[in-house]
Amino acid sequence: MIRRRRSREQALQILYFMDYADVEAHEARNLFQGHFEVKNADASYMQTLIFGVEDHQVAIDEILEKALEHWKLYRLGKIDKSILRIGVYEMVFAVEKIASPVAINEAVELGKKYGDEKTSSFVNGVLDRVAKEYQR
Repeated sequence: MIRRRRSREQALQILYFMDYADVEAHEARNLFQGHFEVKNADASYMQTLIFGVEDHQVAIDEILEKALEHWKLYRLGKIDKSILRIGVYEMVFAVEKIASPVAINEAVELGKKYGDEKTSSFVNGVLDRVAKEYQR
């Protein structure tokens, strides 16, 4: 469980960088692994997340646009957007789908650690709406 949580954290860092620097997953992963040790994590799962989000980003963003209330995706901070993308990917698109409560909880924990004071509740609300639409 710890290894998956750490994989999500590292995937978040890479997805944030991809969004920030406008680079593709392969380049971002290589840069990350060139500067940081991927330890205490499941490197395979980290890659599944970053390449999965990249492959399904258009569909993920469409799902998020529908789930956002009074917000537009382009207005979200890069951390919040990346956390939400991981959550939607795990619930909807992953080959090994993660149960909605688990995916939401993991995303909320990422929000607590990497977001601001409102991120975790915002992420919880958005992903809860996604879960109701795509019940797993």
